[in-house]
Amino acid sequence: MARVAHRQWILDQLAELEIEAQILLEPEARDSAPAMAAAAAWIQRDNPDGVAAFVASDHHIPDHDAFRAAVREAAQAASRGRIVTLGVRPDAPSAAYGYIRPAGPGLSAVAAFVGKPDRATAADYIAAGYLWNSGNFMVSAAVLLEQLTVHAPGVAASSQAPCRPRRRDRCRSSDRSSARLRKSRSTMR
Repeated sequence: MARVAHRQWILDQLAELEIEAQILLEPEARDSAPAMAAAAAWIQRDNPDGVAAFVASDHHIPDHDAFRAAVREAAQAASRGRIVTLGVRPDAPSAAYGYIRPAGPGLSAVAAFVGKPDRATAADYIAAGYLWNSGNFMVSAAVLLEQLTVHAPGVAASSQAPCRPRRRDRCRSSDRSSARLRKSRSTMR
């Protein structure tokens, strides 16, 4: 998912890497929930059992193999109906991140999400085994849309309009759909 204004830049990078991809374009940024909802609607249209990986475009991932392994495990869990958030083992206390307290080791339930703490509290969280909340998620498209229908019905409803089948290689938000999504995002806050 990217803004229309970034289309050529993305195409140039894909060509440089010799990668083919399908790009979903939105006319303007609409925050995470509406963008994720539109992507999930598009995925579900093409593959009712599809799983989405929602990752930040600006993260530095030093251990590519570990990240791939975590994503594979998360994708398997997501295909079974779980919503998976990827935590990062902190290397120092930071007030710049939210934290996750896992219920157990490895892929486990989340016992608590906490906002960005002060540095001293962050040090306590690290000592207690908390992870940084990376903001990266894996979830089946169907589960995400079901959850949005319950918790943010305006976002869920608006996400369907941009992804009506047109051409297989296109899924582009219309200006009217974007306006509905802008209005709906306030229900997520």
